[in-house]
Amino acid sequence: MTKGLLLIFLFLVFIISTIMIVLILKYIDPYTANSVVLFSLFLSVLLWITTFLALIFYFIKKVHYRGEVLTTHLSSSFRQWLFVAIFVIWLWIFERIGVPLVFTALLFSTLLIFLELFIQSVFS
Repeated sequence: MTKGLLLIFLFLVFIISTIMIVLILKYIDPYTANSVVLFSLFLSVLLWITTFLALIFYFIKKVHYRGEVLTTHLSSSFRQWLFVAIFVIWLWIFERIGVPLVFTALLFSTLLIFLELFIQSVFS
């Protein structure tokens, strides 16, 4: 997959998830909705955070490396921000159901950091 095609795909996912968030929040009340609506809201926020931050950090890496950015930089940015988005959504869900967040957040963040380090060591 070429870098340009991957960037277009990420941008389309960003636009679609933005439209999903706006439509869900405009037409459905998430506080009184059922679990299907909450799942679609969490999924669209997950996709929005991931694609937005992956695109932003791709362009930051492009400026930093002076245009010499490979597809692996884009995939690593996407993977890292997917982990951050999963962490944010996980905290949001746990806060919604009333679970104490301090130690669980530390444990989950440590797990995601070790998972990222493992993936980097395997693929490099």
